[in-house]
Amino acid sequence: IQAEATVSEAGQWSAAWSAGWIHPRVVGRLDVSILEARGLTAFAFSYDPVERKVSRGVMPTPGRPFGAAVSNPWVEASIETHSARTLVETNTVTPVWPGGHNMSMFPIETPGSLLLLRVLHDDELLRSGPPLEMGRALLSMPLTQRPLERWVDLV
Repeated sequence: IQAEATVSEAGQWSAAWSAGWIHPRVVGRLDVSILEARGLTAFAFSYDPVERKVSRGVMPTPGRPFGAAVSNPWVEASIETHSARTLVETNTVTPVWPGGHNMSMFPIETPGSLLLLRVLHDDELLRSGPPLEMGRALLSMPLTQRPLERWVDLV
């Protein structure tokens, strides 16, 4: 419950409101769709019963000493104070999110804000620590109404 403002308080709030320091300046909304990734590094750790050791990026195949290189990637997108993430795609270095994983971030308050995309690895053996980062991309968001569709190289 909030008490009514006196005339002087209402005047102060109105000045602050019009100056923009009580409310954010909304520039727009950002919609991001994560569709797929290619050529990711194998990060998964698994036990190889033939070699009797833990191997990075190898899923043992019965009857064969070597398996396929895999990871469990997911993507985190963040801009200003907003962040969202995809689901984990297991056992792959070429994940595809069917239909795209759509994220909507609102409000975006600063023109030219930077969108940070991080591809991370989810590993059952390392759940106690932070996720392993497979790569990242930093994109400047132009003020345009047109959709921007492109591949992004990770660093």
